[in-house]
Amino acid sequence: MIQLSRRNFLGGAAALFGASGCRSLGLGDAKPNISFGVISDIHITTPESTAVFRRALEYFRDRKVDAVIVSGDLSDWGLRSGLMYVADAWYSVFPNDCAPDGRKVEKLFCTGNHDYDGYWYGDMTLDMHVQGYSEEEALVKLGMKKCWEEAFHEPFAPIRRRTVKGYDFISAEWKEGEGWHKEAEKWFAQNGKSLDPKKPFFFFTHYPLGGTTSSSGRSASETYPTVSAFNQMPNAVAFSGHCHWTLNDERSIWQGEYTALAVPSIRRPR
Repeated sequence: MIQLSRRNFLGGAAALFGASGCRSLGLGDAKPNISFGVISDIHITTPESTAVFRRALEYFRDRKVDAVIVSGDLSDWGLRSGLMYVADAWYSVFPNDCAPDGRKVEKLFCTGNHDYDGYWYGDMTLDMHVQGYSEEEALVKLGMKKCWEEAFHEPFAPIRRRTVKGYDFISAEWKEGEGWHKEAEKWFAQNGKSLDPKKPFFFFTHYPLGGTTSSSGRSASETYPTVSAFNQMPNAVAFSGHCHWTLNDERSIWQGEYTALAVPSIRRPR
């Protein structure tokens, strides 16, 4: 059994993300403990816009991943229809959340700012109307929790903990005013000691954590919040989206008291 440390995790990180590369976590040719794909910012609008997302899922499926993370901005306009198109794409590749060989494949999705606010984003709203969609089906108007559970058949909560093959994955949903970090701080204060300090755990949210991969992307006066609990948790590996950077951008990987990675977007990469 390979012991998955932060060091050997990072050794494979550059090949892990997106449809351009997915690699199992582990060393050499030995059997890995776990493998998972990570993408972000898929920005689904219409059924046709799911094509690249489906190809990414098929890529991960063919490499026998145990889970797939999508770290926010699943929909572009924040509409119920967009969320249902995401679900349709997922279940077309992983029926009943299973691979062709019957293995369970966990969908580890979280929301981003577009999922809440995209319906009123300027030119995007015009495009939405031109294509026959309306803000009347905005997720925030119909109820995010209701729509999410209807689409993905799983509970929705501000912070969710899921365990895949013995490894913990904790997600924080986007919240108005960047308030997601307050929910995360509260959760880690109450539950952090239950995480195995000998194993990496994986945290994912949409906005980058302040002072990590976000450092080069914003002005000094405009910084993202962080989760201070991670400063005492070197086994934390945090994934975020939003920036639309590519993985070979030097800003995409940060390692300090813990590890943070900016996940590549499969729509509108910068």
